[in-house]
Amino acid sequence: MGIELERLLKMDEQHLHELFGTDIDNETIRSTEYKYLEERMSEYIKRLRSRRTTRRSLYEEYLKNRPQGYSYCSFCLYLRRM
Repeated sequence: MGIELERLLKMDEQHLHELFGTDIDNETIRSTEYKYLEERMSEYIKRLRSRRTTRRSLYEEYLKNRPQGYSYCSFCLYLRRM
């Protein structure tokens, strides 16, 4: 996955489950991180329609606001599911 060990050690149990759990669905207890991302998802999707916006640029912006946030892989997974 490419996540640094220090970053993994700082994550709470819910976040670790979201990263490594076998299934993520609507019945999973939503973490505060997921709620944060969900609130911004419609804006992110609108911005992705612009040729100048990439998933990577959105992710970098997201990490500036949430340094302990999701990995790039998880971030993209949530973008696809919304």
